[in-house]
Amino acid sequence: MCHSHKKLSVQFADAVRYLVLFSAFTAAASCASSQASLGRQAEASANTLAWLNEHHGFVHFISLERLLGRVTAQLSGSIFRAALERKFDRGSTEYFRSFPWQVFVLEEETPNAFSLGAGVIVITRGMLERASSEAALAAVIAHEMSHQMLGHTAEALDAAAPGEPVPHGHYSLEQEIAADTLSIKMLHVAGYSLNSSAEALTIDYRIAGTDVSPVPPRWLELRMANIAQEIRTYPPHLPGLTSSREFAYVQQRLAGL
Repeated sequence: MCHSHKKLSVQFADAVRYLVLFSAFTAAASCASSQASLGRQAEASANTLAWLNEHHGFVHFISLERLLGRVTAQLSGSIFRAALERKFDRGSTEYFRSFPWQVFVLEEETPNAFSLGAGVIVITRGMLERASSEAALAAVIAHEMSHQMLGHTAEALDAAAPGEPVPHGHYSLEQEIAADTLSIKMLHVAGYSLNSSAEALTIDYRIAGTDVSPVPPRWLELRMANIAQEIRTYPPHLPGLTSSREFAYVQQRLAGL
């Protein structure tokens, strides 16, 4: 039976908290040096999810969870080859490939996406509704995964004020471009159409023709130029998945809620 909840139940919120903490501990077990850092990320992620659930709520139904799980699994499977191109060491590559990636959809109309650490990614309902295709959704998720793989999220959490319920990580232009570049590689390896997904990498800057994020002038222009340059490094004739019936069904379900 499928449900959509404005607020997740207390039991479900507790289950989410346990899952985040447990899966993060499992992922860190083979990498003792990262255990403490990942443990802090997991605790911060669980606390932030609880705060977001209390103040906004999450969208939750079975077909949505299946779609997000499949897209995330495809991207996770692409990490090894994409990471090799970025010259990650083998230990880091295997570490992130087995990461317990989880995506939650926040009940919020403003298009946005952010990573909380410990494999947790949040996208807003507005972002999912405005995604033009499954490839666009995959691009959003890949970008946030890249921030975690490149260490940007951990740095933002370290810089957050103590006790801040929702850490506001502001990435530099260099970090955003690095995440864009890595996510393009992941999307290519995962078999997604790069042309269909490129626009999604910066969609959170725009809503109704205005800027959403308070960023310096030309950030969007510079990021789009980098994305276009990266896409040109791949043969234009390569086929890639643009969308799916599953994605279309999920968007129909969202429209009816």
